[in-house]
Amino acid sequence: MTDFQHLRGFRPIYEADSISLLQLFLNAHFPGGGYITSLGSGYLWDFNAQYPRLHQAVPIQPLLRNFLQDHTEHPGYPERLLWVEDIGTHAGNFLPNIQFLRPDARLDPASSLLVRSGGGTHRATMIRFGPTLR
Repeated sequence: MTDFQHLRGFRPIYEADSISLLQLFLNAHFPGGGYITSLGSGYLWDFNAQYPRLHQAVPIQPLLRNFLQDHTEHPGYPERLLWVEDIGTHAGNFLPNIQFLRPDARLDPASSLLVRSGGGTHRATMIRFGPTLR
């Protein structure tokens, strides 16, 4: 895990750094900023009527999984793949890492929602962030 305290003195970002892979992903898919969630799209559809804002968030898991398939040789690949494969455990890692890359990133108040579906309960981690820094 790369926590925010560790990241504060971590400049510049080098190509082999694990966080550089997340930076490449954000720059490719969200150059103008975005609104993402750790929930899968199935949960978003199930709760669209109850929580309309959930439907506006882009599920990060399938996008990041597809992106990683083109970057399997990157040294940060195993760590980021773990985040994707066990997103329930690692969803909390996204905010400090995205805040490092996009300082205006913040949790949406909807992140406090507990979404129930398929007999399970999932926290709706949702993050808003601005455009790529120049």
